[in-house]
This record gives sequence, C-alpha cells and structure tokens, in this order.
Amino acid sequence: QVTRARHELAAISRNQTKPNLIALGALAHELGWHHEAVRLAVEGGHLDDLELRFPLAHSEFVASNAEQHDLDANWVFALARNESLFAPSVKSGAGARGVMQLIPSTARRTARALGMSRIPSAEALHDPDINIALGTAHLAELKARFCHRALATAAYNAGPLRVVRWTAETDIDTLVWIETLPYDETRNYVQKVLFASIVFQWRNEQPVERLIHYLKPLPRQERVAETGRL
Repeated sequence: QVTRARHELAAISRNQTKPNLIALGALAHELGWHHEAVRLAVEGGHLDDLELRFPLAHSEFVASNAEQHDLDANWVFALARNESLFAPSVKSGAGARGVMQLIPSTARRTARALGMSRIPSAEALHDPDINIALGTAHLAELKARFCHRALATAAYNAGPLRVVRWTAETDIDTLVWIETLPYDETRNYVQKVLFASIVFQWRNEQPVERLIHYLKPLPRQERVAETGRL
C-alpha cells in the first residue's frame, strides 16, 4: 500500500520541526522515495546533503542504457531528477509518465525505432526499466539531431520543433540563448539539468568539469542537419 504510506508520510510531515523533517527525509531516502526525500530535505533546510538531494536512483538501468546509447550517464541522471525526482508513478497533466516522463506516443515511436517486438502500453511506462530504456533512446535521438547538450535538453522538455524555431541561423553565445528562451519552464529546465549533471559527476566520484564545457557556441541549423554528431 505504497500510495497510502506516502499520504501518511505527507500528513506526518506537516508542522514538524526542521530536525524532524530532515529525519523523515532520511527515512524516505532509505525507502527509495526520492521525491519525498528531496522535498523534506529542502523544507528542513538541509540543502548541503547532496547524497539525499541528488540520489543515484535506478543507477543500474541508467548506467547500462546510457552506455548502450553513448550518453553521459550524469546527463541522464540530471534529466530524470528534473523530470520526476526518480518517482516511477508520476504522471503529468500532459500525460507524460514515469521516471523520464515519456509521452506514450513518443514512447511508442521510440520503441518502433528500436525494433522492439512488443510496444509498451502507457501503464508499462511506470516500469523504471522500460521507461529509462526508452527515455535514454529518445535523448540519444535528440543528441544526434541537435549536436549540442543544451539544445537536446531543451528539446527533451519543449519538443524539437520549438528548439529549431528558437535557434538562430548564425552562431550565438549559448548562455544568451538559454537566458532568452521564451518559455520560462524550458529556460529553468535547461539551467537545472546542466547544473545537476555536474553535481552527478561528483556523486559518481568522477572528475568534475566546469559548466562552460557544455556551453560551446550553438551550431547553425544547416550543420545540425548535416552532421548529426555532438
């Protein structure tokens, strides 16, 4: 009765002291309820606990699928954290489901492109294994199309057609492009994902790169179509 247990946790956490909120957050983290753990850590002012706030959830699925599609696993972790805080049961108002918040139509198209013999149902997208496999494949498609992490991240959130419209025909400073995105949600999303990917490098005990590494000038659209490479 996981849903009822989560409701109970939400009820208990109301009007608690900050130390109690932090303790509840640690308990939620141990249970793998990362959505609740992050919320409680923030409410308790426990912002320096990066292990709790940036959990390596579903790490086996993330690592294997990222390797299969030649993706940086830290990028996948960052996307999943911002999409769902790793909660498999999440469903958005637009119908996106699961850890990487896949729209069922996108999941079906990606499954066909992968040659999967069985196309997953919408409910199957709440299975982390299926969801992360299809989410990383979709992200790999966007990486190949846009040749730039910031563009592919924006496309994952807002859709590739919007990103094509937003990208100038000439080279432009990436920071300027991000800061002038017309959708607040996408602008904040790109910033958070790029930042989180750096934090996950630290969490995975890897050399931590400077954020500027991912802010090279945006490619012209004609070159995006021609190269297909990051």
